Amino acid sequence: MPHTSASSEFVQFTRLVHTALSAIHDTPALRAHPLLEQLMPAQAGSTEGGRELRLLLYRAIASLQPDSSTPKNAPDWRTHRLLELRFLQAQSAQEVMRQLGLGKSQYYQKQADAVATLASVPWEQFGVSGE
Repeated sequence: MPHTSASSEFVQFTRLVHTALSAIHDTPALRAHPLLEQLMPAQAGSTEGGRELRLLLYRAIASLQPDSSTPKNAPDWRTHRLLELRFLQAQSAQEVMRQLGLGKSQYYQKQADAVATLASVPWEQFGVSGE
């Protein structure tokens, strides 16, 4: 379920998560990513920090995987599958749209919702809230 707060801090944090997801297979980019600075400042700039940020994102996506009793056509599965296909498997948006049977505008809305849902995992885990 997406984070319900409309706070500007969470919106900015969600943007950081999205850009980090877009660079998930690029260790140098993750090493210098502002999300690493925000979540693990002691690791910022290090190769190990880039790997740790990647692992954090992988674990956050894994934490959203529904259990096996959840119907495969449930929204939770679509959220998890979209994140997995687009970011972990680095498939194009067009390929993900095709696989999930989504139109362009529907895909981008679902992706935004999925990234916000994903962002709530480290947001809550690290107590990022500036409130």
